[in-house]
Amino acid sequence: MYRDEETDGRIALDADGTFSATHISMDGGLGMVGGAQLYTEEEGEVYFRTDPDAPPSLVLTRTTAS
Repeated sequence: MYRDEETDGRIALDADGTFSATHISMDGGLGMVGGAQLYTEEEGEVYFRTDPDAPPSLVLTRTTAS
């Protein structure tokens, strides 16, 4: 489980490589072209990036499932 404390957005990663999202806004272009895709650079974080040259639009930090 990954969570953004500010928005309470949550991502649950599944063993088959898919994920489910709760409280994630698709505003700002998220998912408009190729669907929503998650990225990671640092251990314990995942993020969305709407533009490859822009900073991440939402960063979620690993937490215990609730």
